[in-house]
Amino acid sequence: MKCKVCKKEFEYYESMHPNREFCSNNCKGKYWRKNKISTFFDSELQSKRGKKGGKASVIINKKNKTGFWDLEIRQKNNENRRKNKIGFFNPKIQSKLGKKGAKRLREKKGYYWKGNYFASSRECEIGMCISYQFNIKLKEGINFQKEVDSKSFDFFLFNYFFLEFHQVLKFFQPDETDESYYQKRRSVLNKNGYKDYLLTVIK
Repeated sequence: MKCKVCKKEFEYYESMHPNREFCSNNCKGKYWRKNKISTFFDSELQSKRGKKGGKASVIINKKNKTGFWDLEIRQKNNENRRKNKIGFFNPKIQSKLGKKGAKRLREKKGYYWKGNYFASSRECEIGMCISYQFNIKLKEGINFQKEVDSKSFDFFLFNYFFLEFHQVLKFFQPDETDESYYQKRRSVLNKNGYKDYLLTVIK
């Protein structure tokens, strides 16, 4: 008998292996791969089966509260991430998400004036006063919403003066005070080369 792939002659017992076409499993695998025979070698069929299997496992896990839906496992994973500062609990990632979220929130509120979005009508009024009184064009990242490490400062004026408009939000940070808010930002400035720069927080 001649192999369908390598064309070598081979012997086999027809009673034990009827309709045999390959001299070895290696040749059989090559032929199946080339002609995409069986799900294992057909990427399209693999994808379809994978999606079906994925949906089924989600339904089963959700029903039995296993895997992702096991609250105990999720709590342990979160505790581990918090302890090791992984993922969302990484301060750098939190900072990036916080800045992006703050920017989207400003845009959503709609307090827009001369190319900038403001967090509130009062912040917008302060920006207008600064611009008109000192003939300053506010530009985000330069003298408006200037980022220093993990914090974003509302206004940076005359290249030495940080002005922050802030109302303490007790709902998000019940222990926050005017003093603690100031000290956090003062500390960030001091650690990033702005120790001799002025910082004023108004509300």
